Amino acid sequence: MLGPLVLAAAAALPVVIPAPESREHPWVVAPRLEMPAEASPGFLAELPGPGETVTEADLAWLVELAAVGVPVVGTSAAPPAELLPYLDGFLPDPAPDLDGLEYLRQALIGVPLVVRAPDPGAAVAALAAGAAAVVVPDPPQGLADVLAGLLPERDAAGWQDGLLPTAMREADLATVVGLPAGFPGGLVVLPGTWHGESEVISAQGRETLAPGRVGGNTGYVIPESVPAGGVLVVSRPVTALRELVGVAGERP
Repeated sequence: MLGPLVLAAAAALPVVIPAPESREHPWVVAPRLEMPAEASPGFLAELPGPGETVTEADLAWLVELAAVGVPVVGTSAAPPAELLPYLDGFLPDPAPDLDGLEYLRQALIGVPLVVRAPDPGAAVAALAAGAAAVVVPDPPQGLADVLAGLLPERDAAGWQDGLLPTAMREADLATVVGLPAGFPGGLVVLPGTWHGESEVISAQGRETLAPGRVGGNTGYVIPESVPAGGVLVVSRPVTALRELVGVAGERP
């Protein structure tokens, strides 16, 4: 039964989950063996921790939560194997190091891995490292569409204080750069000169930025601070896409 359940779960889970402390559409925490009184787009179900016994009551409770018709993401310090088939995702608590995500993914036997991210910048890093979804406080409108299908990017974007989380979006090969909470604005530089227009998405809304040249690289000036963090989405021009496809076609 695990295979069909996992396939159904993967389709139901959103990429961005509003944290319980969010102001709009938050997911509700379901304490172990309790049914939440309020409606919610999804539940974060508190599971037995390491060393605790999984009971028949735990199984019945998860089935009852799932019957509400919204995704159920279990959260615990370690995934209880007996409960995985009943979950739409698993959220490790405390949040793991990103270097250990692949090990966790294997332990979940196909159940989507969810990671708590304090801001959109950390969300980009977690999704590029292999998380299927992220729990983010007060995510900007449309963030889920922007962060869908992220893959690791070899070359990270840079700014005055170092490197920023950087990923490639599978659907259109756009570069997605995470801006952490408290980002002061300023120049963000991407390696190479092929990059096109970009858009900053944050709690303040959306703003389009034109590219500029910084030596042999491309720069974007973010004119204002981004207090809650956000993302910079950089398009790949059609000519660059054609060149990439041409090069890929010549590989043996």
